[in-house]
Amino acid sequence: MSTLPDAFAIDAASKGNPVTVVYPSDGSVMILGYTGILKNAPNRTWRVSSRKFLLDVEHAKVVADAGYVSVRPEVVTILQGGKRVDQIVLAPISSSEETERALPDIIERWRNLFGQ
Repeated sequence: MSTLPDAFAIDAASKGNPVTVVYPSDGSVMILGYTGILKNAPNRTWRVSSRKFLLDVEHAKVVADAGYVSVRPEVVTILQGGKRVDQIVLAPISSSEETERALPDIIERWRNLFGQ
């Protein structure tokens, strides 16, 4: 058993690898990608246009074509053998403080399930 983004598993399965995608009924983890634009970058036009592009439908299409989930409702990523994000039960998001407190138990549970 392994965990990885569904797009990677679907791609691997399409190449004949013995993997399948399972979405846990108690919640899947959504992996978010972050992008940063420097607040004090000298070129304000670049900062504004970069932000607009990253949130634009055009960029969402590039993201979806690469097999990732778009943040734009106009561009729905449909993975062959996968589910749309609105069909997946998502695990609740914990605060960083809650996660830090729970981390030792999470590590122990992981080791018990998958070995060290």
